[in-house]
Amino acid sequence: MSKNKKSVDIAGTYKDVINSAGYKANFGTIMKFGALYNETYLYPVALLIFFIVNTSLLAYTITLATDDVKLMAESAHFTMLRTTATVVLLNSTYRKPQLTNLFLLLGEPNLHDYGGTLTKELKAKIQEKIKICVDRKEFYGKNLARGFFVALVLFATRSILEYFGGFLNQPYGEDGINRNLPVPTYMPYDSEGWPGYQFALISEAYLVVAACLVAIGNDCSFICFSEEVLRELQIIIITLGSIKERSEYVRRKSNYKISVKDSVHLCLKHSVKHHQRVIQVFEGFRTYFFFSLFIMLGCGAFLVCLSGLMFIADVVDVKTKILFFIFLASELFHIFVFCYYGEHISFTSRKVGESLYDPSTVDISQYVKPFFIMINARCQTPLQLSGGGFMNADFDTYGNVLRSSYSYLNLLQAAN
Repeated sequence: MSKNKKSVDIAGTYKDVINSAGYKANFGTIMKFGALYNETYLYPVALLIFFIVNTSLLAYTITLATDDVKLMAESAHFTMLRTTATVVLLNSTYRKPQLTNLFLLLGEPNLHDYGGTLTKELKAKIQEKIKICVDRKEFYGKNLARGFFVALVLFATRSILEYFGGFLNQPYGEDGINRNLPVPTYMPYDSEGWPGYQFALISEAYLVVAACLVAIGNDCSFICFSEEVLRELQIIIITLGSIKERSEYVRRKSNYKISVKDSVHLCLKHSVKHHQRVIQVFEGFRTYFFFSLFIMLGCGAFLVCLSGLMFIADVVDVKTKILFFIFLASELFHIFVFCYYGEHISFTSRKVGESLYDPSTVDISQYVKPFFIMINARCQTPLQLSGGGFMNADFDTYGNVLRSSYSYLNLLQAAN
């Protein structure tokens, strides 16, 4: 089998994309609201500049708050969160052609047409896999979006409670940090009174909402694209595992005018082409998330560490502890989602090479063997989602993130 990893390119306009089934079925609308996929680059670039400026100000806040552990840790945590959102936004802007291609490819009725080599029973099995894929995307995608919405509401609730509790009525310090914002931040202008404070507050609120929409759009699309790849791999496993059944079906349709050898080769040819097509689609998927996955997994250890530090710190009030415990749980789950799907895709791609190990193929083994060698050789290198080429999204990486987080937490506690 060819090892060509070049992704499939399909020409299409923005209108073609938003009207495609791939866009509608894979949370394209949420990506649009999060500025991850828009007709022009105007809004994404404007939002990107806004993120970079405000994240830089928040990062500078860390250097000014060295005498305040709570403020320094909280600033560092939100700096990492916004840095992640900035990189995701930058990646989606740069990789827009790949995303367009993915939407159009996944909007096709079938990724591969088996040309009448499938029995009714096999078609029913494939339709069942398609239905399961749709249900899983709906369930995980919508519940993930609900989880982000709950986190957003909780963050807003904390800010409201702090406002009415008088915690957002602190004097303006000489260091330039406005401590009366939901996330205290250094402001290079007078943000104590009107209209400076109102502008800073609106900017802060918009940052939180925009970052949340970016995260929802990125994560939902990742889940959907992963489910699509897994579905296609499972369909290949079904078709390869039913070669004898398909071969006999083709021969019956031709009134046995086709030889066993030709019918077996015809069925295997379709499965091999389908496999090549899935590899090419996966390459587009892997390329799109190449850099964003690196920053999400790379920053994950620091985010978990900082959330844990805020949760166990004595100087932090109960409301903040609860908020950061939710952050801790959501960040652990967030990283797990990426690693779970990476591991599952890798495992399923290996199973494709084993699918021809079936007792029913013994009497046609002489025809199956050449194809089996090619398929098995290709599957020796499983499909893996890479984070910048430094790490793979799998359970080993998840374990490394947890170990690193624990080490950083112990180090910070010892330093404190």
